[in-house]
Amino acid sequence: MNEKFHRIIFIIIAIAIAATMFSLVSDYGSSTAEDEYQINNAIQLDRYYKSFGSDTSILENTRPMYSGWFNALTVTLSDVFAKLEIRSVRHTTNAIFGFVGILFAALLAKRCRNWRTASFTMLLLGLSPVIFGHSMFNLDDIPVFATFAASLFFVKRLADHFPKPKIVDAVFFALSSALCITANPDCSLIVAIALILCIIGLVAQRKHNEIKKAAIRYPIFAVGSLAVIFGIVILLIPQGIGEWLNSFSPNSPTRILFEGKLVWTDLLPWYYNTKMLVMTIPAAVFVGMLLALGLCFVKKSNRTEIITLVCFSAVSILIFSLKSDTNGIWQHLLYAEIPLYIVAAIGFDMLAESSRSKATQIAGIAIPLLLMIMPAVHIFRSHPYSHIYYNEFTGGLNHAFGRYELENYGVSNLEAAQWIIDNGKYNLSGDQLFVAARSEKAGKHYFGKYKYEVSIVETRWAERANHIWDYAIFPVTGIEPEILTSQYFPPKNTVDTISIDNVPICLVLQRTDTCDLYGRGYLANNDVQHAIELLETAVYNDPTNESAMINLIDANLRINNKDAMKKWIDRFLEIAPRDDVGNYYNAYYHNITGNNDEAERISKEIIDYNPRFSLAYMFLSTVYTLQKRYDEAENIVLSLVDYDIYDEQAARQLVRVYNAQQKDISEAELSYYDYASKSYDRRGKKELAEKYKRLYEETKNKQ
Repeated sequence: MNEKFHRIIFIIIAIAIAATMFSLVSDYGSSTAEDEYQINNAIQLDRYYKSFGSDTSILENTRPMYSGWFNALTVTLSDVFAKLEIRSVRHTTNAIFGFVGILFAALLAKRCRNWRTASFTMLLLGLSPVIFGHSMFNLDDIPVFATFAASLFFVKRLADHFPKPKIVDAVFFALSSALCITANPDCSLIVAIALILCIIGLVAQRKHNEIKKAAIRYPIFAVGSLAVIFGIVILLIPQGIGEWLNSFSPNSPTRILFEGKLVWTDLLPWYYNTKMLVMTIPAAVFVGMLLALGLCFVKKSNRTEIITLVCFSAVSILIFSLKSDTNGIWQHLLYAEIPLYIVAAIGFDMLAESSRSKATQIAGIAIPLLLMIMPAVHIFRSHPYSHIYYNEFTGGLNHAFGRYELENYGVSNLEAAQWIIDNGKYNLSGDQLFVAARSEKAGKHYFGKYKYEVSIVETRWAERANHIWDYAIFPVTGIEPEILTSQYFPPKNTVDTISIDNVPICLVLQRTDTCDLYGRGYLANNDVQHAIELLETAVYNDPTNESAMINLIDANLRINNKDAMKKWIDRFLEIAPRDDVGNYYNAYYHNITGNNDEAERISKEIIDYNPRFSLAYMFLSTVYTLQKRYDEAENIVLSLVDYDIYDEQAARQLVRVYNAQQKDISEAELSYYDYASKSYDRRGKKELAEKYKRLYEETKNKQ
């Protein structure tokens, strides 16, 4: 093999990928998280570093600080390049780190095999839509990706040179590992794996005569590396180790679309992260991996590297997947994909090398190139949304629409806001423009130089009719899947649709009808007849207007028009059959019409689909109480503790259950403390468990 030729090819591919990344990065918008808190956190952490720890405003932060040091670095760079907008500096720096991560992965592949393998790795990673796309804007996970790739590279160099490791390799391994761990503590695993790999390197190379030397040098190296890594981590984090680790535990779960259902992020199945990775890695990678795993046993080549890399990736993914607090962000696992891409590259190189004729050798090289055509086309055709990608095995975006999340990062806010800037005109509010969005801060900076004064109105999709706005920006996330796939989506008042392959990922709506808004106002003033007239008009104009239909159900309930109430319940459930509010009214309807069995069945279905919809618990407890099923009434309301939504209303309901049994209120209090203590203990929240156990004992002693 002509290594010099393949090194030139590698350099050409690297330059092409780098040039593409840097030329396209400016077109990507910022994520919702960046607008909401990341920039503010970065500024506070930058002040902490520059003041040598005296400015402690960052300690008030309650959000996880993934890649904190990197975010602080972007603030410093934005001060240097003061003429550039801070997000532009941040995204460009992120693209640089994305390319650096790809480069280190490719250089690791070269050390495992040759320059052709490095070229394959560069190609696979550089044309991976998810890796490429997230390198444009994801400042949480790309720094982890880059430093992790660097750590693996220096691990390989250390293993190759043991028992006489080079000092420079040890230094860079310690530095890259510390930065990686500080960016994401889940990467702590790489330290243990790295030290184990050094032993594997010794055994695999059959250096038995050097084991004695290694027995002395290895512990010194291991302890020294750990000390340096730990020291750097301590310097970079503003809190203590315990507080820092706890800060990565999400405290506000949300609902995301998974397997055709809206699921709370802390209640996702254990295989969620693994499945999302499998669906978003290009098919070429899996083909290459199969080739590598097969040929390494046939040719007995690179067996140690292949098995080690696959096992390492599998262990990382498994550990992360089994965590209870991943918060539905499978992108935190991007770093664990690196070994899989390298194994795939080794597989393609082994195929090309094993070919006996020139023609079959060319065919072996052509296979990965052909397999990467579709991902490459997706990058350019979907620009600037290449991160929204599902591979050929899953049927692509068309199959994913309505089943899995597409635009949950909110990058499309930039293009949507630009449409309003270019085409918008006020129609409700004088010379001030109201724009509805999922987050008050998301995208607000885009309107900085707009001709109108813009106010962002925060609202969810289902509640959009209850707020005043001229235009609304809604990335396709958090919407019931049945609505997404219905004939009424997108709604008639959609003025701009941002799509990939004819799949909508973001909508811009214009308010052309205020009947829903004024109808809700009449209902608030108890003018039911006027409210019904306006709300019915609103639903006629937009059959997916969920808020208007819910208000119609409420209006007809107030005047005891059960037939009209049932009509609108059925109409609502046609477009959103699993919506919790619609089904709650359906259960209530069956209860007031005497069908308690159906009311109970529907309530249980609501709780099963959305365990955090507290009204269903309250309603079901009331039904059980009226039926004198007191144990069930008590248990259902207490189970709200398991989802951290037991509140004052739940406490009053528990008291009503005990009053119905003519029991003392203090017994209800004891029951709550006892249940809470056991619930928190079962979920590993030891401090809260001890608190409620103490309250239980104190209350019991007072009786």
